[in-house]
Amino acid sequence: MSKSTRTSHKQLMKALTIQAIVPIFWLTASSLYLLLLFQLVDGAIFENVPFRIMECMPMLTPLISLYFVRPYRSVISGWILPDPFIKPVILSAMLSTLNGLPVVL
Repeated sequence: MSKSTRTSHKQLMKALTIQAIVPIFWLTASSLYLLLLFQLVDGAIFENVPFRIMECMPMLTPLISLYFVRPYRSVISGWILPDPFIKPVILSAMLSTLNGLPVVL
């Protein structure tokens, strides 16, 4: 395998391993719900927590993939934290060729 293939494989295996751990949160929410059902614990917070955990489950696996796979992470981080040095250069290049007239910034 080439070095880039090996790196991609390692990133994918890390993402899949973390995604395999995600059902533990589901188990925690289900266990807490059973404790509530048999009235072993009581309280408004305990009544809400299992459902809040289960609501977050479908969101976790895509976020894990986006974080642990480097090409995805670099694109997302580029959207969130754009490089401040690239945009002014592109903007000045666009303005300098506007209508064929030189523009001084």
